[in-house]
Amino acid sequence: AAGAATAAAAFGIRSPLDGSIYALDPDIPGPAQRIVLQGEAGQWFIDGRAIGRTSAQRNTLSWAPWPGRHRLELRGDDGRVLQQIAFEVRGATVRR
Repeated sequence: AAGAATAAAAFGIRSPLDGSIYALDPDIPGPAQRIVLQGEAGQWFIDGRAIGRTSAQRNTLSWAPWPGRHRLELRGDDGRVLQQIAFEVRGATVRR
């Protein structure tokens, strides 16, 4: 049963999770705030825009976030949507 659970967890989008909320910090350099996308092999889209491809050998992508609500899709080689999730990035606020 443990093997089946592991196989199920490896399918689709593993990270980020549906409903995740990220907050950008104005004190941290932009490159250090990239969001790691992880999942099975396929083509990745954020808000309908292709951002990269993963494979069995390289199952992560790094994305530079911008504020707003986003839809992340993972599509197979045939263009079929394997999974989609929604997440939010909150903008950095400057303290005065």
